[in-house]
Amino acid sequence: MIALHPEEVDLYLEKIEEVITVLNRIDYSVDPYDPSQDSEKTPHYCVGYSKGSLRMLHHVLQDLKKYDKN
Repeated sequence: MIALHPEEVDLYLEKIEEVITVLNRIDYSVDPYDPSQDSEKTPHYCVGYSKGSLRMLHHVLQDLKKYDKN
């Protein structure tokens, strides 16, 4: 059985909440090619950031599962 410390669970929940926050900041009116605008609000940035974060969480959980089998 996989056992996690409460701090680890808090860390994973924090990362998931961060992804949700980034996705909620998407502003479709922001021009991604205008350097004077906030590029971190563009759909391209938000989706890319979120995909990277979720890949990391997925990898961590896969490793936990793999380690649990050994």
